[in-house]
Amino acid sequence: SADTTTMLGDGLSSVSVSAAVTDTLGDPIGGVQVAFTTSLGSLVQSTTTTGSDGIATNMLNSSARYTDTTVVVTAITADFPTVQDSIIITFRGITFTIGAQDSILIADGNSTTQISAQLKETSNGHPLTNRTIYWSTNLGTIPSSTTTDNNGNADVTLTSGTTPGTAIIQGNFGNTLTASTTVLFLAPSDSSIVLSWYNPPGTGDGNGDGTDDLQVSAIFTDQNGLPIVGADIQFSLNPSTMGTIISPATTDGFGTATTTLRYSSQYIGSTVRVTAVNGSAMGYIDIVLPALN
Repeated sequence: SADTTTMLGDGLSSVSVSAAVTDTLGDPIGGVQVAFTTSLGSLVQSTTTTGSDGIATNMLNSSARYTDTTVVVTAITADFPTVQDSIIITFRGITFTIGAQDSILIADGNSTTQISAQLKETSNGHPLTNRTIYWSTNLGTIPSSTTTDNNGNADVTLTSGTTPGTAIIQGNFGNTLTASTTVLFLAPSDSSIVLSWYNPPGTGDGNGDGTDDLQVSAIFTDQNGLPIVGADIQFSLNPSTMGTIISPATTDGFGTATTTLRYSSQYIGSTVRVTAVNGSAMGYIDIVLPALN
């Protein structure tokens, strides 16, 4: 038997398992060695001995699992090898995800972005609250740990370093459960990109299919403030699921590259970040998506 038939597959949780040994009359037999085995996880002891009540007790530790997993714990008496029994325990899987608010930062030692993590049970979506997530990064700096809130979410701030490259941010929870995301650190540039947006007047029904288009412009200038002509500007959205944006777009004679952001009416009122990049130059703008125009 066991205290419970399910426990969290985090590599930290444990449950007490017991085996009762009796004679043919149902009376307990003390002093019998009982060997325990498990198909997953670990047992504190390989063998234990029954007490005067005929019960041998052991402790099963869970292992880290991303999906629900069935575990079989078996008890066999050493004196009577044919006498055995087993119990099934489920390790409940955990979904662990990490994302970055920005995919690009300037490697100036000051730029920051929010890194967000979510912990929940895989099968039922139940949030894992008040759990500690440990953080690490190969570039920049990040706090060593944070704790999940009532929704199973934990946020932390990543600060860029002065070394360009791809920062790999890793979160660790429990025993060997990991998730990661990346942020590109760009070397500071003498040139600059400034973004703006415009909602062209329309019929009030957007494109007539539940979507609408915004015009997004990026002005690309050099260190003297002069326009850079004929340069390709790469545009991206965050979150990328909120719409589509045409990329790249090429700067005109005024150093302006103009593109189209298309979004669905379901995202009206939500904030999307548009980032524009050329080489080591970067700019961004946060747009609260307006009603269909």
